[in-house]
Amino acid sequence: MKLPLVPKYVQHDVQNTQKVYNDKIQSAEELLEKLKRLLELWERFDGNKRRYQQQAERLHNEVSLLSS
Repeated sequence: MKLPLVPKYVQHDVQNTQKVYNDKIQSAEELLEKLKRLLELWERFDGNKRRYQQQAERLHNEVSLLSS
């Protein structure tokens, strides 16, 4: 980025700041994708856990009925 009538060191600082900003944005986007994937896995795990608990309760009830 060329800024007319601005000292070179200021242009250099602006370029460095833009680079750091872009790097941070990219890192944040990558982290967001990882968090979305983690949430998806957690929701799947939670659903499976609930199904497992329901099946365990059903089996327990059936065993209780057979035992009585």
